[in-house]
Amino acid sequence: MSRVVKSQACLCIIVALIFSTSAFAIDLTGKVHIIDGDTVRIGKTKIRLHGIDAPETKQTCLDHTNTPYMCGKASTASLRKLIGPSLVVHCKGTHHDRYKRLIAVCFTGGIDLNAEMVRQGWAVAYRKYSTDYVKTEVKAQKAKRGMWAGTFQMPWLWRMRPQRRTWMPDQYYPTVTFYIQGETYREGLIKEGQQHQREQL
Repeated sequence: MSRVVKSQACLCIIVALIFSTSAFAIDLTGKVHIIDGDTVRIGKTKIRLHGIDAPETKQTCLDHTNTPYMCGKASTASLRKLIGPSLVVHCKGTHHDRYKRLIAVCFTGGIDLNAEMVRQGWAVAYRKYSTDYVKTEVKAQKAKRGMWAGTFQMPWLWRMRPQRRTWMPDQYYPTVTFYIQGETYREGLIKEGQQHQREQL
């Protein structure tokens, strides 16, 4: 084999290795500060959990008796409980978003925190950016875990509202659009016992 052929072969191997490891290019391990149900910080690095969206800190939902409660704080508490007293997590990041947050999947004790938050019903699949946790969300919804036990507004819809403190279940707000496998849908308020209010465009 000539030197030129050998060099080309080596180059191909190097390129293949780079692409095979680029899915998780940034690894961080350390003690976290929990900001909310989908955001943490390790040192100076702010981390947004990939593929999920949790209710905001000031967001309220209704439980199964239609009693308002602070679902944002409940979501944060759920993440804190999952991580445990050590507060040590390992995060595998792919890229940074426009707010310079690292988008990552985080683990503690072998538990995928992103998936577990959705499984417990304290976060939803963020379909606008990923469909990784859609199946997990469907199972949580059917089991009425977490927020699915009552009535709530999707976090991204709540963030769109000018008046965020006075949400009532009979108030419907503009839907948002998301895409799944090339199909376009609109999604609105989620109520107990309902499947996603999904309107294909």
